[in-house]
Amino acid sequence: MIWLPDWVKVGAPVRFRMTGRDDAECIITAVTSTGRVTLCNGECFSPTHLTPGSRDAARYFEKLNRLSGVTKSARAVGAVSSGRGW
Repeated sequence: MIWLPDWVKVGAPVRFRMTGRDDAECIITAVTSTGRVTLCNGECFSPTHLTPGSRDAARYFEKLNRLSGVTKSARAVGAVSSGRGW
């Protein structure tokens, strides 16, 4: 299995954010052996979407759709802001 932060596990609450929308709390519903994470709203993130960081709590998933300009992200509930709009 690919290494993922400690907070990434089935049943864990996350804060989901999408450009132009309010934050929503979601639950991780699946984590595959390849590191693909699925949220209760159907959104999926891969290990390539995981931001670099020195601590598990500071790492989060973020992906950008360049065509639409929409950014989607998921981070552990209660994670400390990194100063990037959280």
